Amino acid sequence: SGVRFTNIFQQFLTILSRAFFPFLARRIDKHKIFAIINIGCSTLLAIALILIAPILVNIFDTNEFVEAVNVIRITSVSLIFLAMNNTYGTNYLLLTNRENKLRNITIISSLIGFSLAFPLIYKEGIIGAALVVTITRGVLGILSMLYVYNIFKKNNMKKQLVVCGGGSSSHTLIPFLKDSVFDVSVYTSRPEKWSNTIDLEWHD
Repeated sequence: SGVRFTNIFQQFLTILSRAFFPFLARRIDKHKIFAIINIGCSTLLAIALILIAPILVNIFDTNEFVEAVNVIRITSVSLIFLAMNNTYGTNYLLLTNRENKLRNITIISSLIGFSLAFPLIYKEGIIGAALVVTITRGVLGILSMLYVYNIFKKNNMKKQLVVCGGGSSSHTLIPFLKDSVFDVSVYTSRPEKWSNTIDLEWHD
């Protein structure tokens, strides 16, 4: 019963994430601003739900659903983890062509959630189910955030390398430097012709 209130706020966060996705696809350098907005909103929503949970249950439920207060409070924390996954998973790892890393993180969090589901639900019932959802989202969100922070740390240690000109030589050279110690930029008179990433394909 209490989950439906969390789902309403979850839909809002999903819409917010989708609204920023095309913008970040063009301006990934603005990701930190998006992270502040998205995680900040989710934190405020989670705090609000925790505080007003008893009021919501009294208005919309009967006394039979007293446990719904705890369900709301537990699942409200998962909103923060959901926002973390939207911020660092969907809106960063996917946009920077790291789908495999996000897939591995998703598999790990799913396995942890699956292993916890039976004992927690068996012992705690609906409270256990709420804990499983929150813990699974927590692992997913935290691992995504830690992986992206590690990327930021490595990028801060890279040296700047500017390639002058946007000809065929630049298209060929830059992909070979992606895993080097350099952070590669292109100096060109037509920046609108370039995207944030460059893929190189070999043809026999």
